[in-house]
Amino acid sequence: MIRQVANHNGESAILVLGGGGARGIAHFGVYRSLVDAGFKVDRMVGTSMGAMVGAVLATTPPDCSPAEAERWAIDYLGSERFRAHREALGGSSPWNGAASSAGLLGWLDSLWSYVRSHAAIGKLLRRPALLDATVVEAALEELVPDIDLSETNIPLSIVAVDLLSGHRIVLERGPLRRALQASMAIPGIFPPVPWDGMLLGDLGVLESLPTEVAASYPGELIIASDVAPSMEYVRQCPSAIHALLRMDEIGERLFRRHAQQFAHLLIQPQVGQFQWWDFARADDIIRRGEEAARQAIARWNAASQAMSTAAATSAAGDRLPTERFRLWQWFLGNASNSTSKTSTKPAAEASPTRHR
Repeated sequence: MIRQVANHNGESAILVLGGGGARGIAHFGVYRSLVDAGFKVDRMVGTSMGAMVGAVLATTPPDCSPAEAERWAIDYLGSERFRAHREALGGSSPWNGAASSAGLLGWLDSLWSYVRSHAAIGKLLRRPALLDATVVEAALEELVPDIDLSETNIPLSIVAVDLLSGHRIVLERGPLRRALQASMAIPGIFPPVPWDGMLLGDLGVLESLPTEVAASYPGELIIASDVAPSMEYVRQCPSAIHALLRMDEIGERLFRRHAQQFAHLLIQPQVGQFQWWDFARADDIIRRGEEAARQAIARWNAASQAMSTAAATSAAGDRLPTERFRLWQWFLGNASNSTSKTSTKPAAEASPTRHR
């Protein structure tokens, strides 16, 4: 997706990093391609795994390249230290690809496999989550410094949800690691995180691409990296819980389609085939992020050049005719193949609750 743009050189951008578990590792490749192309990221907005990747990039020393930051993360995710945590995330057979899809129904199939193999039904009923927080805490201790969120080298906004009030929460201050833990607390999988009278969890299961939050900040250019899988056809919903989760999946997809309209440049790495726990294939996932970003940037540059040429030759010389702009949108195509996109930026809803 490409909306009306200007030349990006020297222009500040807000980079939105969506949630998606291991698929979010693709954000490293997206960021590297953006930097290589001359984009300047002045703020990152992330949820769930997008917040984690954003934190790694936002705390990387200025003298380190994006490639060095991603290699550091890959080395840890492939290490023996992380292996036990990968197995906990994936259940008894984490890498066999047995799940029927990469969406919520595939997640449910994998969850029930985990439940059966670990006799975890009692945990589902009696405990706040299937897993304790040690999996996330261990990764945070390895990858992210113990600093305040306001001290990152690149400003970072972390999006979560307050389970008590139902409000979207945007964290800008407070312990960085704890803020990330809150944003990555997948409901039912990891326990929610107490924070100033709230109980925070992962909003990414509903709002996986927080572009509306990005639109509430000053700045014209919003770039979004969307790693969520596409909607897949399913042959059946054999149980009540399958039907309920299928509706959640449909709702997330419809919400994401709306959220995509806030982005001027939408990048969608083809990573839907990877399971949310499949961190063992990080190199491949990052490569797909890099490729998707390069393709999107090429379309962006073509659109910018076409608009600049048209503006220079138009009779008024000060604006692009709407009809011609729409024709170029049709010609360039839509990266997400959505049938409900528009060329205008929808009005933002009420400002999210921020904790600064």
